[in-house]
Amino acid sequence: MIQQSDKKEILVWDRATRVFHWTLVTMVVVCWLTAEAGRALFWTHLASGYGVLLLVLFRLVWGVLGSRHARFGDFVRG
Repeated sequence: MIQQSDKKEILVWDRATRVFHWTLVTMVVVCWLTAEAGRALFWTHLASGYGVLLLVLFRLVWGVLGSRHARFGDFVRG
């Protein structure tokens, strides 16, 4: 029988990658909700669109320079 204290928590992604994913989800939802709003929320839509662009650029850089599990090379298995 395995007791609760014998289990280890294994983190696969680092904190920066987790924050990236949830922020990207939030920004995409904001873009989607403000897409048809017209002039009232145009600047919010524009800012969230640029936010998505900056997040993707960050992830590309982090995929090369980040921690072991965040790197793109760690995804591919031979």
